[in-house]
Amino acid sequence: MKSLRQCLQTLIKTAGGNGNLLFNVGPMMDGRMEARQVNRLKEMGNWLKKYGESIYGTKGGPYYPNETYAATRKGNTIYLHIFERKAATLELPPLPGVKILKAHFMNGPAVIVRQETASPIIIDLPNALPDAVSSVIMLELDKNAEQIPVIKVNGQ
Repeated sequence: MKSLRQCLQTLIKTAGGNGNLLFNVGPMMDGRMEARQVNRLKEMGNWLKKYGESIYGTKGGPYYPNETYAATRKGNTIYLHIFERKAATLELPPLPGVKILKAHFMNGPAVIVRQETASPIIIDLPNALPDAVSSVIMLELDKNAEQIPVIKVNGQ
């Protein structure tokens, strides 16, 4: 059975790639659900209670998912799911013609973002991310995030 981290990151990357996901869980021969599957689904449900806004009703992108992060979007907001902190900053390709008005962890503190025309977007990350599975940074934009074309990173 997959870990909570594997299950949630699979879900997030699928949403970030504009897809749908069906988890392979089902009843045993006598109709009961295996206890560890029930527990895993409850754990996933607890994470979604806190961060579900970043998954439900969103579209994938504008950044294509990779091993470090995935992005979803709705309205004027990009939800950037950070899976791991590899450095003190996260560098993202620029969003031409789009200005980031506000950035903060979902249900948490503000994040420092540096954005200059035609330069990469630089996001300062704290020493420890708030969520071990996926920390969600909300980037509030001056334009509709759903209209930004998908940006593939590193030849993806």
